[in-house]
Amino acid sequence: MIPLSDIYFSRRSVRLRLVVRFWNTVRTLQAGLLFCLLAPQTLAADDALATRQQAARSDFAQKLDGLAKKCVELELLDQAKTTREWIIDRDPNRQYIFVPRQSDPTEPAEDAPRVVRQWHAKFRESLSDFAEQLFQIAKAYAESGDGTTAYQLLHEVAWHDPQHSQAKRALATSPSFSERISRRAGTRTHRDFGWLRRTYWQIESDHYRITTSHSAEAGVELARKLDLLHSVWRQVFFRYWSASESLAERMRGGNARLGKQKKLDVVLFRDRDEYVEQLQKHEPQIAMSLGYYLKGQQTAFFYAGDESVVPTWFHEATHQLFQEFGNAIDEVGETSNFWLAEGIAVYMESLIDFGGHCTLGGFDADRLQFARARALGGQFYMPLDEMVSLGREGLQKHEEIGRIYTQSAGIVHFLMDGQHGKYRRSLVDLVSLLYLGRVRSDSLPRLVDLPLAELDEAYTQFLAVRDDDLRFLNPPAHRRNLGLGRTSVSDAGAERLRGSEQLQWLDLSFTKITDKAISHLADASRLRQLNVEGTAVGDKAIASLAGLRKLEELDLSSTNVTDASLEQLSRFDKLKVLWLTNTSVSDAGIAKLARLTALELLEVSNTKVTAEGLKSLQEKLPKLNREQ
Repeated sequence: MIPLSDIYFSRRSVRLRLVVRFWNTVRTLQAGLLFCLLAPQTLAADDALATRQQAARSDFAQKLDGLAKKCVELELLDQAKTTREWIIDRDPNRQYIFVPRQSDPTEPAEDAPRVVRQWHAKFRESLSDFAEQLFQIAKAYAESGDGTTAYQLLHEVAWHDPQHSQAKRALATSPSFSERISRRAGTRTHRDFGWLRRTYWQIESDHYRITTSHSAEAGVELARKLDLLHSVWRQVFFRYWSASESLAERMRGGNARLGKQKKLDVVLFRDRDEYVEQLQKHEPQIAMSLGYYLKGQQTAFFYAGDESVVPTWFHEATHQLFQEFGNAIDEVGETSNFWLAEGIAVYMESLIDFGGHCTLGGFDADRLQFARARALGGQFYMPLDEMVSLGREGLQKHEEIGRIYTQSAGIVHFLMDGQHGKYRRSLVDLVSLLYLGRVRSDSLPRLVDLPLAELDEAYTQFLAVRDDDLRFLNPPAHRRNLGLGRTSVSDAGAERLRGSEQLQWLDLSFTKITDKAISHLADASRLRQLNVEGTAVGDKAIASLAGLRKLEELDLSSTNVTDASLEQLSRFDKLKVLWLTNTSVSDAGIAKLARLTALELLEVSNTKVTAEGLKSLQEKLPKLNREQ
């Protein structure tokens, strides 16, 4: 394994200044190096602290459950709901990050009944007690050298108990949960974009300076989103921008600085047209992008009016955070591991805000779905020993660049969240090496202490999805793409797909589903692509799809559908691609598809359809183009 000293003390001037300032002796630096050599003992201590943390969470959940039951007895149903919802059912293969608020959302109104105020007092008492337990555990983590877990727990402490003075003090140099945002109209013509005075706005939050030509409201909303990302990024990548010994010192009452503090610059254009027009001089291919971070100007550029690009905001803002905090080199991954720069930014696109706490990752993260489909479907997988050897030029000129980027997202999700976060610390260290310019093609296997071939196998296992996993499926509003093909999902798991109004692509191919699973998709009115190849789906399932009138692509290959289904399918007037390979359909059945004027591809290999039957249909559907 690569000792931590190889990574952190490579930032020699920065780290030595911190050590001298906070410890004032060379002996302490030597102790820090000795700690790096005692990694096994540290891991054992972390295991003990993890057990202690789990016990505290279990006790806390039991207390709140008891309080909720008491509320039900007293017919305080709203309070019972609030109490129960405070307990988060955690997916072990997903990150939960807390962003404290300055106000208490559970505070009763002044004229609330006495019994409600009594509930609130008991509720806050339970939260404060639990917060203190977490603080002591965080302190132990910091002393053991795990600043990341300690830093995250401190934020959770402040989330449960906003008045916890010691946690607030420890986080004082990182006001990540402040809600201060100012706004003012521009007072002079903008020197770069030519906007006249009072036709653009300047927004300032704790972490960002945003200039926008859209509206003050749009700028403020962007600031809120980016401040959230900023807090989450700092918690996940604490090892990148700060040092555990600094946090431990603050928790002892010292005044150590945790790391660089600066405000980041962002421009939000009025719309996409203005975005392209203004940035073409810097990047000729800007029209192909949805957001852009210009390192030379240390500024991120976005455009307003399209909520679908918010993940891209997080992606480009992540590049900005890595470049502007720490001692990042200008061009990362020149000789190896360039995949990681994009993979880690794509991972941050999975951020979901639940109003107080956020999640990252998860089996249902949007960009992970395509990596799963390609790997498990045998469409594409580049062995890790080949991928890590690709530098910037080698990857950007590779003929499979798009698929490599997709796989990069999958690999980062695996290293971040697989096996309950087993490789998370190693991945953050790999990112540090990348941005310091010290990464090598053998850095990943050395950090995880495993041959890359074994990581390849572990990644494939990570991609598997079981019915139990769907218990943690994101809320319907966050389901756009879901690739479950070639997993062990059955009707029992598919039941959790109910209410997926935003779902656009769903792959259930070669799973254990039957017609019953398809009945749960009745609300998926925006579904455009559905793949159920190789399943026990039959004619009854097609009847269940009647309301999905936006379907453009449907794969029914190797299913039990018959000619009877094709009458139903003839009503899907937006259908462009239909796969019926290895089914029992015949000429009589496909003749019913003559109403599908948008149909461009019909695949009927290994069916009862004859060349004459297909030709007859092609004569009625001029867009249908299938080689004979």
